This record gives sequence, structure tokens and C-alpha cells, in this order.
Amino acid sequence: IFETKFIIGCIIPDIKLYGCFEFLIKKFESLWEKRYIQVVKYNRNYLATSGVISFLPQIIILIIGSTIGIHVIEKNMSIGDYTYYTGCAFQVLSGITAFINMYSQINDNTNKVQSFIDFLNWKNRISDTGEIHLEKTRVHKIELSHVSFKYPDTENFIVKDVNLSFNTNQKIAIAGVNGAGKSTLIKLLLRFYEPDSGNILIDGINIKEYSLKSLYDFFGVMFQDYNRYSFTLLENIALSNVDDIGKDDLIYDALKKANAISILEKLDNSYNTYLTRIFEENGKELSGGEWQKVALARCFFKKSGIIVLDEPSSSLDAKSENDLFENVMEKCAENNAGLILISHRLSNIRFADQIFVINESSICENGTHDELMQKKGLYFDLYNMQLNKYM
Repeated sequence: IFETKFIIGCIIPDIKLYGCFEFLIKKFESLWEKRYIQVVKYNRNYLATSGVISFLPQIIILIIGSTIGIHVIEKNMSIGDYTYYTGCAFQVLSGITAFINMYSQINDNTNKVQSFIDFLNWKNRISDTGEIHLEKTRVHKIELSHVSFKYPDTENFIVKDVNLSFNTNQKIAIAGVNGAGKSTLIKLLLRFYEPDSGNILIDGINIKEYSLKSLYDFFGVMFQDYNRYSFTLLENIALSNVDDIGKDDLIYDALKKANAISILEKLDNSYNTYLTRIFEENGKELSGGEWQKVALARCFFKKSGIIVLDEPSSSLDAKSENDLFENVMEKCAENNAGLILISHRLSNIRFADQIFVINESSICENGTHDELMQKKGLYFDLYNMQLNKYM
């Protein structure tokens, strides 16, 4: 019920603003009709099979009973023999029928959850054979050497012959237009995918030789397409480090660094307030900017060697954005952690020790903000393009 209310609540503004009620009704009817045809086809096949299975034992018993009856009439068997043999046949067929019905039910349930079964049988393409532990407390050098990658079943390279290197205590930024491959670089670094060619090295060692757990533990990441969990505020934040889920002081510190204390203060049940009304009718709905702050707090709650932020301020106002980057700098300094920042707002990345600019899937230039401005290349053009909007 709560989920239905939530879905209806989401589409009502569009219905009012765009006048798309008739279109949506036709679309839902079309989808339902397609689903209805599939269900009817499946049920017909199921009923036909069940009907045959149900009548077959009765037919067999009738044949056996008739055959034995003829022998009794012809005085080849006694009435006692008839009762004995028909009773045995009935018991055997009852057992077979029960087995067939049970198998039919299991098969029926299997078909209904086949998608879930396929998911459970899904094999990860990334092999976890590495044995080297990546230490959080050490400063490491990360290097991408001639890395190229294209998504499965596609022809175009998202990342092509990328070369870059940096130390994990540095603050680096990745800039470029949409679709240039910025987020894909991070996913390759995290081994969500394997490069089609080239190598990713940490301290000169291929990342395949590091254990996946230690690799994932080393990075605290907030992607642009972060998840919004319909759990409590505490659970939403502690997901990044569930071992510390009961430490309210750490939760509070993460909220503070994400500039999200105001969210906590307006919740009736403090940390235990459910976000959204999908699982709790009295849950709290958050704005887009508030959800982004929760995702940031989740990232800060994790004790990581390097923080990765993918468009962390896209839904924030100017003050929240400024406070965010001040808090990020403070957290990095406290933990001697590095920072990888992806942002379309180039004013946010001026502080970076190195800025890598991606164009057409490759690194076209890199350097500090001042160095790139002096080169008067793509970064110079993009920066001035944004700057002119405020003049």
C-alpha cells in the first residue's frame, strides 16, 4: 500500500503539469495487456498439464480394475484377490500422483521465481584471486597505463589509451564533458570492470593482485547515481561501514561533515526515522539535495584511504556546496586521505593538486588550475565558458 501511494504521489505532478493522464492510462493498459496475455498463456498450459496428470491415475485405476474384474468373472481370481490387487494398485498410484503433484508445484514455483534464480546463479566476471592487502595507512602511487575499455556488446571505446598517475594523498580532479568517460575511469579503478587493454597499477603492482576486499575498503565512494535506501537514517549512513553501526558519535560526525545536521534535527524519531514511506507510513520524505547529503554522509562514515566524489554538489545550493568542500578538505587532512573529484563545475576543482581533462575518451591535458589556464586548451575554454555565466 505504501509503495503504491509513493508511486502515485510521484506521477501526480506530471499528470497535472503535462496533461498526460490519457497517455499514461493507455501505456499502463498496454503493459497490463501484454502481461495478461503472458499469464493466460502460462495458466492454460499449466491447467492442461494438470488436467492430464489428474485424470491419468483415474484412467489407469479403471483399466486395472476392469482387467482384474474380468479375471474374477472368468473365475481366474477370487473377490479377495480383486480387493487386494486393486488396493495395491491404488496405493502405488496415489504415491505416484502425490509425487507428480509435488513436482508440479515445485516446477510452478520455480517458473515464478526464475528471474530470481537466474540472479542467484549469476557469476561475477571479476575474479578475486589477489592475495596482497592494500593498507589504508600508507601512501600509494596509482598509475593507469594505456588503459582502454568499452562496455560489453558495444563497439565504441568509453576510455581509450588513458595514461595518468598520482599519489593517494593528493587531491586530484577529473574534468570533461558528459560521456567523456570520467565515471568509467573510477569504476575501472575499483575493478567493477576489467580494462580491454592496458594496466592499472598500485605501487607498480597490477590491481588484480590485490584482494578485492582490501581494494574496496581503501576507497570511500559516492557515485553520481547514488542509491536512496528506504531504511532509517542511521542505516542509510552506516551501510558503508556496518561494523560501526551502533556508534552514534561517528554517525553524527559524518552528518556534520556532509552538512546534514539539519536533516537529523527535523526527524521525529532521530536516527531511527525511516526515510520514504515505502516501509513505514510515517517515514520522512527528503528533497534531492537532502538525499545527496545523506549519500555524502555515508561516504564520510567509511574509514577510507582515498575519497572519491562523483558530482557531489549537483543538487546542493551555493552555501551547502561551499561548506561541503571545506568539510571534505578537513576530513582529508584529518585522515591523511586523498581525494578524487569529478565535477562539471570547474570552480570546485581549482584547489586540486592535479587536474586531468578528458576529451573524446582520452586525457587531453593535465596540470594545476594555473598551468591549464596558461595552456589555453580545453580546460581554459570550459572554465571561461562557465565563468562568463556569472559576469
